[in-house]
Amino acid sequence: NPPHQIECNDIRMMLSLFKNNLGIGIMSYLDAYAFIENGEFEFRTIHENGLHPITLALCVAPKRQLSRISQIMMNQIIEHMEALKLRMIEITQ
Repeated sequence: NPPHQIECNDIRMMLSLFKNNLGIGIMSYLDAYAFIENGEFEFRTIHENGLHPITLALCVAPKRQLSRISQIMMNQIIEHMEALKLRMIEITQ
């Protein structure tokens, strides 16, 4: 157990603490990607039974049909997220 512990959900505060070499944190790769890519931080994946991956969701009214352009944009976001995931796998191995 660490002698001191801080809990927060403010990513900017966590990044500031990391930059000042003040501990470790649990974040998604999406939150830390830019800092990992430029070598500022190291990301270590947690492999644990029962730990589910982060979900990025688009929330809309249940009876609303997405426009064609919204569907195209959503598919592009999915493609970019999958490419990002593959790059993160390469970086962390």
